[in-house]
Amino acid sequence: MTAPTAPHDTRVLVDHAELHAALTGLFTEHGIPAARARLAADALCHGDLTGLDSHGVFNLTRLYLPLLESGRCDPAAEPETVTDLGACAVVDARRALGLWAASEAMDDAIARARRHGIGLVSVRGATHFGCAGFHAVRAAHAGMIGVVASNCGGQRIACPRAAPSPCSAPTRSASPHPPSTATPSCWT
Repeated sequence: MTAPTAPHDTRVLVDHAELHAALTGLFTEHGIPAARARLAADALCHGDLTGLDSHGVFNLTRLYLPLLESGRCDPAAEPETVTDLGACAVVDARRALGLWAASEAMDDAIARARRHGIGLVSVRGATHFGCAGFHAVRAAHAGMIGVVASNCGGQRIACPRAAPSPCSAPTRSASPHPPSTATPSCWT
Protein backbone atom coordinates (compact mmCIF):
# COMPACT_ATOMS: atom_id res chain seq x y z
CA MET A 1 0.00 0.00 0.00
CA THR A 2 1.35 3.42 -0.87
CA ALA A 3 0.82 6.52 1.17
CA PRO A 4 -1.50 9.14 -0.37
CA THR A 5 0.31 12.02 -1.94
CA ALA A 6 -0.59 15.65 -1.68
CA PRO A 7 -2.09 17.17 -4.82
CA HIS A 8 0.51 18.79 -7.02
CA ASP A 9 0.64 22.55 -6.52
CA THR A 10 0.16 24.15 -9.93
CA ARG A 11 0.53 27.76 -8.84
CA VAL A 12 2.94 29.88 -10.81
CA LEU A 13 4.52 32.80 -8.97
CA VAL A 14 5.44 35.80 -11.10
CA ASP A 15 7.08 39.01 -9.96
CA HIS A 16 4.45 41.77 -9.82
CA ALA A 17 6.52 44.25 -11.85
CA GLU A 18 7.14 41.66 -14.58
CA LEU A 19 3.48 40.66 -14.69
CA HIS A 20 2.34 44.28 -14.78
CA ALA A 21 4.75 45.07 -17.64
CA ALA A 22 3.61 42.01 -19.60
CA LEU A 23 -0.08 42.87 -19.15
CA THR A 24 0.52 46.50 -20.10
CA GLY A 25 2.33 45.29 -23.22
CA LEU A 26 -0.51 42.94 -24.18
CA PHE A 27 -3.09 45.69 -23.79
CA THR A 28 -1.04 48.19 -25.83
CA GLU A 29 -0.49 45.53 -28.53
CA HIS A 30 -4.26 45.31 -28.77
CA GLY A 31 -4.52 49.06 -29.38
CA ILE A 32 -5.20 50.45 -25.90
CA PRO A 33 -3.29 53.70 -25.27
CA ALA A 34 -0.33 53.29 -22.90
CA ALA A 35 -1.75 55.14 -19.85
CA ARG A 36 -5.03 53.25 -20.07
CA ALA A 37 -3.18 49.96 -20.64
CA ARG A 38 -1.22 50.56 -17.42
CA LEU A 39 -4.45 51.32 -15.56
CA ALA A 40 -6.03 48.12 -16.93
CA ALA A 41 -2.95 46.15 -15.84
CA ASP A 42 -3.21 47.73 -12.36
CA ALA A 43 -6.85 46.65 -12.12
CA LEU A 44 -6.15 43.12 -13.33
CA CYS A 45 -3.19 42.59 -10.99
CA HIS A 46 -5.28 43.89 -8.07
CA GLY A 47 -7.42 40.75 -8.12
CA ASP A 48 -4.47 38.42 -7.71
CA LEU A 49 -2.68 40.66 -5.22
CA THR A 50 -5.73 40.79 -2.96
CA GLY A 51 -6.62 37.10 -3.22
CA LEU A 52 -9.58 37.61 -5.57
CA ASP A 53 -8.11 35.38 -8.27
CA SER A 54 -11.47 35.02 -10.03
CA HIS A 55 -11.20 38.70 -10.99
CA GLY A 56 -7.49 38.78 -11.71
CA VAL A 57 -5.21 37.56 -14.48
CA PHE A 58 -7.41 34.46 -14.75
CA ASN A 59 -9.75 36.59 -16.86
CA LEU A 60 -7.12 37.80 -19.33
CA THR A 61 -7.48 35.01 -21.90
CA ARG A 62 -10.98 34.00 -20.78
CA LEU A 63 -12.58 37.42 -21.09
CA TYR A 64 -10.54 40.54 -21.85
CA LEU A 65 -8.42 39.46 -24.83
CA PRO A 66 -11.41 37.78 -26.54
CA LEU A 67 -13.42 40.99 -26.07
CA LEU A 68 -10.65 42.96 -27.77
CA GLU A 69 -9.97 40.40 -30.50
CA SER A 70 -13.66 39.98 -31.41
CA GLY A 71 -14.28 43.73 -31.65
CA ARG A 72 -16.84 43.69 -28.83
CA CYS A 73 -14.49 46.03 -26.97
CA ASP A 74 -13.11 49.12 -28.72
CA PRO A 75 -9.48 49.67 -27.67
CA ALA A 76 -9.58 53.29 -28.86
CA ALA A 77 -12.95 54.11 -27.25
CA GLU A 78 -13.33 57.61 -25.88
CA PRO A 79 -16.07 57.68 -23.24
CA GLU A 80 -18.56 60.51 -23.60
CA THR A 81 -20.44 62.28 -20.83
CA VAL A 82 -24.04 62.19 -22.05
CA THR A 83 -25.63 63.78 -18.98
CA ASP A 84 -23.89 66.24 -16.67
CA LEU A 85 -25.77 67.55 -13.65
CA GLY A 86 -22.76 68.88 -11.76
CA ALA A 87 -22.47 66.42 -8.90
CA CYS A 88 -23.82 63.59 -11.06
CA ALA A 89 -23.05 62.38 -14.56
CA VAL A 90 -23.88 59.57 -16.96
CA VAL A 91 -21.03 58.38 -19.14
CA ASP A 92 -21.34 56.25 -22.26
CA ALA A 93 -18.10 54.25 -22.32
CA ARG A 94 -18.64 53.35 -26.00
CA ARG A 95 -17.48 49.72 -25.58
CA ALA A 96 -14.35 50.68 -23.64
CA LEU A 97 -12.46 48.13 -21.58
CA GLY A 98 -14.12 48.33 -18.17
CA LEU A 99 -10.81 47.80 -16.35
CA TRP A 100 -9.77 51.38 -17.12
CA ALA A 101 -13.17 52.95 -17.83
CA ALA A 102 -14.42 52.30 -14.28
CA SER A 103 -11.29 53.87 -12.79
CA GLU A 104 -11.66 56.96 -14.96
CA ALA A 105 -15.30 57.19 -13.87
CA MET A 106 -14.25 56.98 -10.20
CA ASP A 107 -11.66 59.70 -10.80
CA ASP A 108 -14.42 61.82 -12.35
CA ALA A 109 -16.66 61.14 -9.30
CA ILE A 110 -13.81 62.21 -7.00
CA ALA A 111 -13.37 65.47 -8.92
CA ARG A 112 -17.12 66.11 -8.77
CA ALA A 113 -17.14 65.41 -5.02
CA ARG A 114 -14.37 67.96 -4.50
CA ARG A 115 -16.46 70.58 -6.31
CA HIS A 116 -19.94 69.69 -5.03
CA GLY A 117 -19.50 67.68 -1.82
CA ILE A 118 -20.67 64.47 -3.52
CA GLY A 119 -19.90 62.84 -6.84
CA LEU A 120 -21.77 60.10 -8.66
CA VAL A 121 -20.90 58.80 -12.10
CA SER A 122 -22.97 56.12 -13.78
CA VAL A 123 -21.29 54.28 -16.66
CA ARG A 124 -22.99 52.42 -19.45
CA GLY A 125 -21.59 50.63 -22.44
CA ALA A 126 -18.35 49.35 -20.86
CA THR A 127 -17.13 45.79 -20.54
CA HIS A 128 -16.48 43.85 -17.34
CA PHE A 129 -14.43 46.00 -14.94
CA GLY A 130 -12.72 43.42 -12.75
CA CYS A 131 -12.64 43.86 -8.98
CA ALA A 132 -15.01 46.58 -7.83
CA GLY A 133 -12.71 47.16 -4.86
CA PHE A 134 -9.90 48.34 -7.13
CA HIS A 135 -12.04 51.24 -8.32
CA ALA A 136 -13.59 52.02 -4.91
CA VAL A 137 -10.21 52.30 -3.19
CA ARG A 138 -9.26 55.16 -5.53
CA ALA A 139 -11.71 57.32 -3.57
CA ALA A 140 -10.21 56.24 -0.25
CA HIS A 141 -6.75 57.22 -1.49
CA ALA A 142 -8.24 60.65 -2.27
CA GLY A 143 -9.57 60.93 1.30
CA MET A 144 -13.16 60.12 0.32
CA ILE A 145 -15.63 57.26 0.63
CA GLY A 146 -15.98 55.26 -2.56
CA VAL A 147 -18.86 52.99 -3.48
CA VAL A 148 -18.88 50.91 -6.66
CA ALA A 149 -21.74 48.72 -7.82
CA SER A 150 -22.60 47.06 -11.11
CA ASN A 151 -25.12 44.93 -12.87
CA CYS A 152 -24.54 42.14 -15.33
CA GLY A 153 -25.90 44.00 -18.30
CA GLY A 154 -26.05 41.70 -21.29
CA GLN A 155 -22.71 40.05 -20.55
CA ARG A 156 -23.92 37.51 -17.98
CA ILE A 157 -20.48 36.94 -16.50
CA ALA A 158 -22.19 35.15 -13.62
CA CYS A 159 -25.85 34.25 -13.30
CA PRO A 160 -28.03 34.98 -10.30
CA ARG A 161 -28.45 31.97 -8.03
CA ALA A 162 -30.97 29.42 -9.20
CA ALA A 163 -32.94 29.00 -5.93
CA PRO A 164 -36.56 29.98 -6.52
CA SER A 165 -37.40 33.31 -4.92
CA PRO A 166 -38.72 36.65 -6.13
CA CYS A 167 -35.22 38.10 -5.74
CA SER A 168 -33.42 35.44 -7.77
CA ALA A 169 -35.27 35.66 -11.07
CA PRO A 170 -32.73 36.44 -13.82
CA THR A 171 -33.28 39.93 -15.13
CA ARG A 172 -31.07 42.48 -16.83
CA SER A 173 -31.13 44.64 -13.71
CA ALA A 174 -30.57 41.96 -11.06
CA SER A 175 -26.98 41.23 -10.26
CA PRO A 176 -24.99 38.76 -8.23
CA HIS A 177 -22.15 41.28 -8.02
CA PRO A 178 -21.64 42.67 -4.53
CA PRO A 179 -21.00 46.39 -4.19
CA SER A 180 -17.64 47.54 -2.91
CA THR A 181 -17.08 50.29 -0.39
CA ALA A 182 -13.76 51.87 0.56
CA THR A 183 -13.08 54.50 3.21
CA PRO A 184 -9.96 56.40 4.10
CA SER A 185 -8.09 55.22 7.15
CA CYS A 186 -8.17 57.40 10.25
CA TRP A 187 -4.60 56.22 10.97
CA THR A 188 -2.56 58.50 8.77
